[in-house]
Amino acid sequence: MGKRGRIIAIGSGKGGTGKTTTAINLAAVLSRSEQVILVDGSFNSPHISIFLGSPRLPVTLHDVLEGKNLIEESIYRHSSGIRVVPGDISSRIMSAEHLKRFREVVSRLSDKYSFVIIDCHSGFGREVETTIGSAGEVILVVEPDLVSLSDAIKTRKLIEKHGKKLGGFIINKNSADYSEVLPADAERLLGMRLLGVVPFDSAVIASKKMKHPVVHSHPSSRAAAAFYRIADEIRGSKGRMEEEEDRGAYLINKLRGLK
Repeated sequence: MGKRGRIIAIGSGKGGTGKTTTAINLAAVLSRSEQVILVDGSFNSPHISIFLGSPRLPVTLHDVLEGKNLIEESIYRHSSGIRVVPGDISSRIMSAEHLKRFREVVSRLSDKYSFVIIDCHSGFGREVETTIGSAGEVILVVEPDLVSLSDAIKTRKLIEKHGKKLGGFIINKNSADYSEVLPADAERLLGMRLLGVVPFDSAVIASKKMKHPVVHSHPSSRAAAAFYRIADEIRGSKGRMEEEEDRGAYLINKLRGLK
């Protein structure tokens, strides 16, 4: 058996931090040089398929966990190139037995993919424990304010309880006008490595309306540049040169298309 891929859960102690947007964009960047799959681990309120413009799909993660379909049948490819295992946006309650299967599912995916990125449900509870327990490492997304950091500290304790690696944290929606906590202070408060800071950027809002990752729709934006740097940190800067070449080629082709 070959080397298994990394299973990384993207979590947050509270809603509204931009966790799903972060998971989508990191998966998009990493997909340019690695075999990556993005899994919607928010069982009760999955949003990835909505963010990417396909809310209703014939087979979802829920069908797999209920034993109706194989995991391979629930994988879709977005036009941006991301491979996704979406959740069912309708109300489907997952039993303890269904959630138990989740660990088996992501473990199987890690046999094929270099990175399995799980978008966790925010906050706390059974499904958050399931996704964190299924991952090898957890990255937290926070906003630069004390409420978000306070909840992140609680989530850190949950990660440690499960014996998982603290993969670091990301500050999202950073703004000189509204940020309550400086990055260095946030790093000291959390006691985790800061992977990067994503600025508040209107390009992210525009990309959501287009149902695309901002790194795909607005590759020259400040937010896109931040996601590229964070992906470097996650993967140890592997392939950065190739990625810059791909990004440059994409911009050239896009400009040609405008002629």
